[in-house]
Amino acid sequence: MTQQEVMKPPKGWELLNIGDISTFQNGFAFKSGWFTDSGKFQVIKLGNVKDDYLKLEKSPAFVSLDIANEYMKYKPDVGDILISMTGTKYKGDYGYVCRVNEDLSILINQRVGRIIAKSELIEGEFLHHYMRSEFFRVEFFKGETGGVNQGNVGTKHIQSCSIGIPPLPEQKRIVKKLDSLLAQVDTIQQRLNNLPDIIKRFRQSVLAAAVSGKLTEQWRDENSISESSEELLERWLKERKERFNAEQLKLVSEEKIKRPRKFKEPSLPDLEKRNLGLPHTWTLVSVSQFSDCLDYIRVPVKKDDRNSAKGLYPYFGANGIVDYVDDYLFDDELVLVTEDETFYGRTKPIAFRSSGKCWVNNHAHVLRPVTKIASEYLCYSLMHYDVQPWLSGSTGRAKLGQAALNELPIGLPPETEIIEVVRVIEQYFALADTLEKNLANAKQRVDSLTQSILAKAFRGELVPQDPNDEPADKLLARIKAARLEAENLEKAAKKAAKASKK
Repeated sequence: MTQQEVMKPPKGWELLNIGDISTFQNGFAFKSGWFTDSGKFQVIKLGNVKDDYLKLEKSPAFVSLDIANEYMKYKPDVGDILISMTGTKYKGDYGYVCRVNEDLSILINQRVGRIIAKSELIEGEFLHHYMRSEFFRVEFFKGETGGVNQGNVGTKHIQSCSIGIPPLPEQKRIVKKLDSLLAQVDTIQQRLNNLPDIIKRFRQSVLAAAVSGKLTEQWRDENSISESSEELLERWLKERKERFNAEQLKLVSEEKIKRPRKFKEPSLPDLEKRNLGLPHTWTLVSVSQFSDCLDYIRVPVKKDDRNSAKGLYPYFGANGIVDYVDDYLFDDELVLVTEDETFYGRTKPIAFRSSGKCWVNNHAHVLRPVTKIASEYLCYSLMHYDVQPWLSGSTGRAKLGQAALNELPIGLPPETEIIEVVRVIEQYFALADTLEKNLANAKQRVDSLTQSILAKAFRGELVPQDPNDEPADKLLARIKAARLEAENLEKAAKKAAKASKK
């Protein structure tokens, strides 16, 4: 979409400037000291004007009725168009346009423009749709001034932006068609916007079914096992002790520690806070019976040291990778668990995996199961685990302590079933990934559909022209003649009034 296209309106349309067919008002610089929670009128700031909607809950600022009455000329009427004239360049958060669709107790702040369509020339909704289109936005940003980050567009430039004006009956037909088509697009967008939550719930349902044994019910009926879950637990505990003792002896021989640490026996699962119903072939175990906790190794790295680092290895915090550093503490298949309450309830899971060399700070617990498949299973078990009953400390500062983490109860299947559980989870998650990819593509196509429809409308291709419509140029000439006559009558009246005083 180029300005050349804008400059060539269809036959029967008239090319005008926005200033020719509307009046423009900039908002008032309301003082922050005037704002009060008990105020009756909300001051609309730049952040409230969004792409085709007014976000009234965005940083609400209210003024009293006394102040509002003094500045009532800054109250938009129903049908007025608002535009954000200043914003952050890299965010592209200005040039947004919305229409006031109801009588609201609002006043416009500075740099929020108010555009009032001249009804004898243009349908207000036609102008509104045009100012949402790329035709307008291309011209709008050509008038941008400001610094490196902050951008501004002035009143005079907005008024000078061109617009193709069809006859009024054609404007009405275009608006009617646009309202119908864009309503359908909005419905599709709303449905697409609901899908991420559905996919998220699907993943969580898969995990809940997997770690409770429901996902592999049929598999258990069709397969026999050679090693029970109790035997697996005993074998893993032996392997963990052997590995731990060997690591400690190596550290002593390398003179990194003076004496070896003792292997800490696992805690029993805390069944007072939660007892899991599991298949009879599974064993109810604690996290510490399933894996080693290596929290004693983790240490934070100062931000200055991280800033000067080349960034060779991932540096993990409470919610995943937060930076990269030049050294590592761990080189294993690990499960990291969020320690701070601040991160609970967010979209991200509270458990995530690390494979290979990494550094972990003291905001994430470090768990090391015996095998890679065990690490994957443990991570899936803890990703959306409800740890609220095990938190300690005051609200807002609570933590999942190491002792509490070690006592969390989880289900331990036989190893062959662990492999199957992980396989089925990954199969379903791959399906969810495909759905998310398809969803992103669909959203991109639908998002571009609005602009495609608007472009077609303002090229004169959306509705058929009617030869019986009065051409826009004739309408304009007639209105100009009427205005000139009114101006002449006004001048004559003033002249007569002046003469009568003599």
